[in-house]
Amino acid sequence: MNRVNVASGLACVAFAGWVYWMALSLPTAGALDPLGGAFLPKALAVVLALLGAALAITGLLGIGVPGGQAAAPKPGTPATRREEEDTAEPAPESIRRVLAYAAGLVAYVWLMPVIGFLLSSFVAFTYFITVLGQRHPVKAPLAAAGITAGLYLLFGVLFGVRLPVGTLFQ
Repeated sequence: MNRVNVASGLACVAFAGWVYWMALSLPTAGALDPLGGAFLPKALAVVLALLGAALAITGLLGIGVPGGQAAAPKPGTPATRREEEDTAEPAPESIRRVLAYAAGLVAYVWLMPVIGFLLSSFVAFTYFITVLGQRHPVKAPLAAAGITAGLYLLFGVLFGVRLPVGTLFQ
């Protein structure tokens, strides 16, 4: 039995129950909104409860999922031998990458009201993909354009969310 997985799974189920209970106070379906404001939180709570239950059950039965354990690996396993060989401090490269991401997020939030959702998202995603290591001059902007277009279609068109146009273009 993996107690950490059982406890983590039960915590997820409890949290999902709380989210579902809180969602009961949200407005239900109306004339303009056929699903209502409570639909998404309830759906996510159900998914979280199912995944939490699955984690708890695998922990109870002692089923090991490679790379999916919440508990630390047992001493002497290949994973711990690799970790013992590594230094305790993160590499300067990873610290720089985290700081670059944080700076990119701050710039993204600051730029969105100025230049709008589409342009700021394209610039930000190109930057994030480049920080991840993609140096090809065409692949990063193409991927960023695809992500931006997908987010626009999902939120702007499908969900009808009013996305920032930007004060620069008004």
